[in-house]
Amino acid sequence: MPLAALIALLAASASADTVHLKNGRTMEGMVQSEDKKELVLDIGYGTVTLQRADVARIERAAGSSRAALEKENRLRGFEA
Repeated sequence: MPLAALIALLAASASADTVHLKNGRTMEGMVQSEDKKELVLDIGYGTVTLQRADVARIERAAGSSRAALEKENRLRGFEA
């Protein structure tokens, strides 16, 4: 992976939503959908479905950061 692509990937992940799980782990990506039972998190190369019962809290990316991350994903060939 070229250095520029790696830097762009790291910058994009820095502006992602952060999901804190009750077991102490965290996951970063973009929350694609959520309801009372499940949360779908786009982690850049696929999605992960989490049970809401396992989620302690969610730190949302700021609007401009989220838009930049969505643009980066589109440029990499991933649709939000």
